[in-house]
Amino acid sequence: SEIYGTINGFRLGSVPSQPVEWEEINAAWGQTALLLQTLVSYWDFTFPLFRVAPMGSFSRIIKRDDDKCIWDLYCQSDMGFGRLFGYGSFDKGMAAFLECVRALQDHVRSVDPSFSPPYRIVDHKVEEFSVKLQFNTYERWTK
Repeated sequence: SEIYGTINGFRLGSVPSQPVEWEEINAAWGQTALLLQTLVSYWDFTFPLFRVAPMGSFSRIIKRDDDKCIWDLYCQSDMGFGRLFGYGSFDKGMAAFLECVRALQDHVRSVDPSFSPPYRIVDHKVEEFSVKLQFNTYERWTK
């Protein structure tokens, strides 16, 4: 079975045995940002905490009450200080993205009580898997 989630052919993750370049992962995040923004438009919904800025491979999440608080949905590389000291903006961006998905799920459920999301999102985790790279393995992050 496929070990990666994919969107429009772009892989959203990487494992040491089958590495994926950051350019492809960033493109996948850009596609997910565009999809989320499309769903928000369809449901005529506004995220309470964030705005999604789909910008291809350089998409971002912007805090609604502070336009200067911008987090990335892309990563330059996992070499050097990024892996050692955390991915900062990228980790925060992925966690904010999950919060947006959770908020949209709640909205859809309020409109359609029969809606049942397949996975539980709490904070920066889908089920028990964190989307943050810091203190994580690529295998768990890719799940």
